[in-house]
Amino acid sequence: MKTLLGDKCTQTVQLRRWGHSLLRPARLLVAIGMLALASNSAQAVVISFETSEGFPGTDGVTIIGAVPAGVVTSWSTDANTELTIDKGPGGTGFGDEPAPISGTQIGLSIVRSGTPSNQVTIDLNNAANLSFKSFWYANRGTFPPVVTVEYFGLNELSLGTDTFNSASEGLPNANYKGVGVAINFDPKFELLTTTAPFQGVAMSKVIITSGTSGTLGHGSFSMDDITLNTAVPEPSSFALMGLAGIVAFARRRGKR
Repeated sequence: MKTLLGDKCTQTVQLRRWGHSLLRPARLLVAIGMLALASNSAQAVVISFETSEGFPGTDGVTIIGAVPAGVVTSWSTDANTELTIDKGPGGTGFGDEPAPISGTQIGLSIVRSGTPSNQVTIDLNNAANLSFKSFWYANRGTFPPVVTVEYFGLNELSLGTDTFNSASEGLPNANYKGVGVAINFDPKFELLTTTAPFQGVAMSKVIITSGTSGTLGHGSFSMDDITLNTAVPEPSSFALMGLAGIVAFARRRGKR
């Protein structure tokens, strides 16, 4: 009886040890995943259109090229729009642009003709694995202003669109409601943030269109402090990593 009980106790201890060993790879992978989530969620890139990021330092100069390096591969607009550097109030744009959120410069997208279109495309560096989070927007077009932001995954397919058209302040005329407009109808920076379905998703490009309700267009606008976050795998990915670790360990134990 003592031997039998001793054997059972030994087997129980061995099973518990084996179970703890089996869970170690999964626990380790989950811990690594949690650390990755914590570290990546804290990483952010802010594009503030400053010379320190590679942008021109001259008022009115067109923004082209891969700036900031390693973050954006190119800036582009439609045929009727020009994207330039502006110094804010008193700059070479319309003269009533809002003060920069940070630094001394902002980006100004100007419609150069009457065609109803104002579109800015930001091509992101796929290798950087970035997700568009937010940007500061100020409207300088016709009313009521509407802003759409379309996001594209790393496969270049559209992920969907955010539309912003809520009033930033109490406007004196109920028919004139929109974003990026002060109570006196002057441009005013307002923070536009990506909605939940698109947060944390790696993106290849973002298309910002500024216009009016009905037909998007005639919406010259300023922008500043574009915030991009490092995209992270979905929680289900970490679960799969843990499961893979358990399976691999079980196979290794089975061969012994």
